[in-house]
Amino acid sequence: MLDEIHMVSPTDGWAVSGPFVLATSDGGQTWRQVTPPGLLPEGTWMGACGSQVVATSDGGQTWQAAADPGALHAGNTVRAYGAFLDSQTAWVVFLIGVFVHPETRVWHTIDGGQSWTPSLTFRPQVQGDQIWARFFALDDENLWLMACAAWVGAGHHFDCQFFRSRDGGLVWVPMEAGIRMYYTDLIFADLDNGWLIWETLSAYYYIPPEYAFTFDGGLTWEAHTFPPPPEAPDLFDQQYVYCEPYQLNLLSPQSVRLLIGCYDYGYPPETFASYLYSSGDGGQTWATLRLPEPVYAPEYTLIFFDASQALLLGREMYSSSDGGQTWTHIKTVTWDGQFSFVDRQRGWAVARLDDEVALVGTSDGGATWTEIRPTIGE
Repeated sequence: MLDEIHMVSPTDGWAVSGPFVLATSDGGQTWRQVTPPGLLPEGTWMGACGSQVVATSDGGQTWQAAADPGALHAGNTVRAYGAFLDSQTAWVVFLIGVFVHPETRVWHTIDGGQSWTPSLTFRPQVQGDQIWARFFALDDENLWLMACAAWVGAGHHFDCQFFRSRDGGLVWVPMEAGIRMYYTDLIFADLDNGWLIWETLSAYYYIPPEYAFTFDGGLTWEAHTFPPPPEAPDLFDQQYVYCEPYQLNLLSPQSVRLLIGCYDYGYPPETFASYLYSSGDGGQTWATLRLPEPVYAPEYTLIFFDASQALLLGREMYSSSDGGQTWTHIKTVTWDGQFSFVDRQRGWAVARLDDEVALVGTSDGGATWTEIRPTIGE
């Protein structure tokens, strides 16, 4: 059962399933297990292969079906998060339970997962009921890492910390973004110029959507507010409490595309509106376009392949050949997907419907999807 897929060519790619890292060289038909030899606490466990639960007592070297899943401690669930640059180069970090391990390491491979090198230890200073990480790899030397946590009791409270590596992931230096929010995306165009977006998720007062950019590699950030669409000037401060940005696509340091979704308090929301925001001058001005009514931005994936060709993927799928000015409906599906495309035509998705998970692929830009029944070996 795959959690995420990250293809880097029509044949080569990576996947994550709980704490396991997998690699393929035949388009996802077969996968080999290439998990780093991370030292995991005794009793670390995960759900795998549907309802089965597996546990380790030797630091992750071997895994067995858990004799008594009900007795396993929730704080020992484990998840791998990675950055996958090409077929040979990747970085992986393990996050365990609800507290960050005091000796966290990032594991790095340059041979497709045959061998892994650990970073120096570091400890992200975040805590919460849920914890996760997100990488951005610019090249084989320069990377950024976000470690985030959320308390989900009385409202959502988020805690995130940034790190940067300039030596291929050996040393991770903490950075202070100056904004304590639920970051939804981080992307860099080069060593200096990057963009950052986040959700505010305030249920008590209107907060317009915001973004930040950096000119110094993330040492400092300038926060800015998105303007409302000209045809809906009260969208952010009267129509909807929630208006949040998603899905950064950076075409150059100055050219950016993203989604902004506005929605009501319920889930699923009774009313919502989604927009494409585009800027060619580094955010000084924005062009906006109301997206087709079925599009609920928090659950959609936006992919720009260049300034003209784009896909908008959810249960209703759309394509654009004019930079997002118009969208053509191409497909309706009954599942939710995590998508990975290597070009305009060839893509994969981890498709979920209730408790069922499947790997599917397309060779015609999402017009048709075929189930892939992968086999997994050592």
